[in-house]
Amino acid sequence: MSTLSHEPPARSASWVFTQAPGRAFAAYDQARDALRAAGFSIGHTQKGAPTGLLSGDVDIRKWRNLSAADRAALHGTIAGDFRNGPVRVTLLSACPAKAAHRLEVEIGLRLARRLIRPTPSEVAA
Repeated sequence: MSTLSHEPPARSASWVFTQAPGRAFAAYDQARDALRAAGFSIGHTQKGAPTGLLSGDVDIRKWRNLSAADRAALHGTIAGDFRNGPVRVTLLSACPAKAAHRLEVEIGLRLARRLIRPTPSEVAA
């Protein structure tokens, strides 16, 4: 029986979304909203596994139903504790530069408007 690796391939950029206690799924909702606003599709969720991301309007299957080739073609992943946070969005080397830039701009705008909270490491920088 083979096991699935939950480690994404080579990374190009990642962001961590955190949440204050008391609101379930807040970190996931923040990440999802930023991804959608930047034109990304988010795959179907599966407990204990990452969720695939692709730029454009695409239907992405659950992690367990993605072949090795499907996983290699992903533009990114979203993983973590969707209910309680934190949630990490990782863009992979397969992500087109324009799509990555759109997400970087969208996250920057959301931070500026305080729609998402910076992580402690971002505050210290």
